[in-house]
Amino acid sequence: MPRRYKWIFWLAAIVLLFFMNGDLLITDSVESNYAQTAKEMLLSGDWISPQIYGTYWFDKPIMSYWLIALGFKIFGINEFGARFFPSLSGLAGLWLTVWLGKKIYSERVGYLAGAILLTSVQFFTISKSVLTDGMLFFFFNAALAFFYLGYSTEKKNYYYGTYVFAALATLTKGPIGFLLPGLIIVLFLIWERNWRCLGHAKLITGTILFFLVAGPWYGTMFYIHPDFYGKFFGTHNFLRATVSEHPRDNVIYYYTMINILASYAWIALFPATIKNIIYKAGKWIMPATRERFLLLWIFTIFFFYQNMATKYITYTYPILLPLSMLLADYIVEKGEALNMKALLFFDAVIYVAVAATSIYLPIYNPDAM
Repeated sequence: MPRRYKWIFWLAAIVLLFFMNGDLLITDSVESNYAQTAKEMLLSGDWISPQIYGTYWFDKPIMSYWLIALGFKIFGINEFGARFFPSLSGLAGLWLTVWLGKKIYSERVGYLAGAILLTSVQFFTISKSVLTDGMLFFFFNAALAFFYLGYSTEKKNYYYGTYVFAALATLTKGPIGFLLPGLIIVLFLIWERNWRCLGHAKLITGTILFFLVAGPWYGTMFYIHPDFYGKFFGTHNFLRATVSEHPRDNVIYYYTMINILASYAWIALFPATIKNIIYKAGKWIMPATRERFLLLWIFTIFFFYQNMATKYITYTYPILLPLSMLLADYIVEKGEALNMKALLFFDAVIYVAVAATSIYLPIYNPDAM
């Protein structure tokens, strides 16, 4: 790609993810909880135990609070400070998508995957929201990206990235930060029938590295808060997986609809992309190793959360990275056979509409929401 297009891409990404973040008021209850907890962390000087309204609470691990509080420390206790690191996490997730696309496909696919991600509805809204999901998106997906690079290349030190980013994901969202990437990796190795690769996977040193990153905070919390184990692992993890917090959302099509909206309007190409992977020259074929991993990445996340009792709109958000990669490769392969001008125009219209209703309308007319 010409260098000027790369500069335009990254400049557009920075503007879209950070523009007017200081003017968008924090009124959502979930955003308010995270911002208030980070604020109290900063003001109290207690950077270990999350608390809200002076009471300890263990809804989420520490990483998101650390980053939001750091934003307050740098920019002051205001909306821009609260949104800075969530937006920076979105930018990091975008970089990861482009970088991985370049590594396993081509530069063209990498940047197109980035463009697809950047213009997906859910990526835009979450990257401008005070939530843990943007941070988890980067750490969770980076763990899987580094595993595949370690698996598919001669550079086995990539595996260390898997352990570090799984640890950071665990500090962001809890056990799911290593359990779900681990499940995807195990299913992939079963499909590949290749367990010998584990001999190069840095299992001992990598596990030590994982505990060195994730262990100190969890160990400290166990030591100073005897009720941490029951509240965090019992109430906020086990019960959410087994008892629904939002029973009205327990419908079989919930995450199907969520992901159609999340990746709108690019999702229209997904059925053709799947067909292109498994059906060529008039016959069914087995997906290549690269596509196997990306498909497992998508469908394991989808079915895992579909079978959890509590359903939430952002749980399957990490799907957007491998989805963008597959769509980009399909578009590059088909090229002129696709009516991309119409699709891009339609996508741009929807993008502007979502931005106007979810970001700019609340700024200029709060009473309209």
